Amino acid sequence: MIAATFWLLNALTKTYTTSLDLPISYSNFPTDEILISDLPEKAKIEVESFGFNLLSYKLSHIGDSIYLDVDKARKSRSSLNQQYALTTTPALSELMNYLPSEIRLKRIMVDTVYFETQKLGEKLIPVIPQLDLSYDKQHMQEADITIKPEMVKVTGAVSILNSVMEAKLKPLKLSGLNNDISVEIAFLPLEGVNLEIENAVVYIPVDQMTEKEMELDIQIQNLPDSTNVRLFPKQVKVTVQVPVSRYNEIGPEDFEFVVDYASREVGKSSLYVKADRIARFCRVANYEPLKAEFVISK
Repeated sequence: MIAATFWLLNALTKTYTTSLDLPISYSNFPTDEILISDLPEKAKIEVESFGFNLLSYKLSHIGDSIYLDVDKARKSRSSLNQQYALTTTPALSELMNYLPSEIRLKRIMVDTVYFETQKLGEKLIPVIPQLDLSYDKQHMQEADITIKPEMVKVTGAVSILNSVMEAKLKPLKLSGLNNDISVEIAFLPLEGVNLEIENAVVYIPVDQMTEKEMELDIQIQNLPDSTNVRLFPKQVKVTVQVPVSRYNEIGPEDFEFVVDYASREVGKSSLYVKADRIARFCRVANYEPLKAEFVISK
């Protein structure tokens, strides 16, 4: 142990040339630009001193950095990108000012730091929910699902923003809904851009369901101008499911059932009746007849 101690003391009194890793601190980075390439976080410096001094420095000067001023970089533009070449030479004199006098700085081993930026842009894009909803018995959606905010601001490199058209929320599955519900949902990450907020609030209006019966005239589609057609029956009996709160708002004018004359088959005198227009937030439970007979009159 004594021999090892003397060997270590002897070794520490010798002069060494070695490299040290120092973090790089950047100043005056353009606030209206965004980095689109890797920016070195550390650089090696080559120093010379006695072993004692080097060991002491490594243990006590953890916060030292290489300071680089982006304002002093050489700039060149390529398409949308701004290219920077930032020499480390000016940092040498500053480093020598705060390095201990016993340590001689020989060089920064990275001569120039290269990086690219692009103009920072922003725009508003729509918020898109991804919902899988099912409702309790005798309940249904009563009105439009609302999202707050409907639009969200994103920032990022101009070239990336051009391809970003919407901000999707994380998928949400809800079942057995029987009342209004408000849910806060996080956004899915968008690569290369930043969202102004992290979450959006989705409001789902739910109401009890009731049924309403109506008789509607059957309309004929694709009927030539010179052709007269009579239908038997002329009306369809429809049972629709509607939210209780909208019962008095819903009427025959909100629905349309049709037959398509162009779909007739040779040798047959009936046409299928189908729903062509249904009021929002309503469902057709059933209707009859499913077919209507037709007669061409001259």
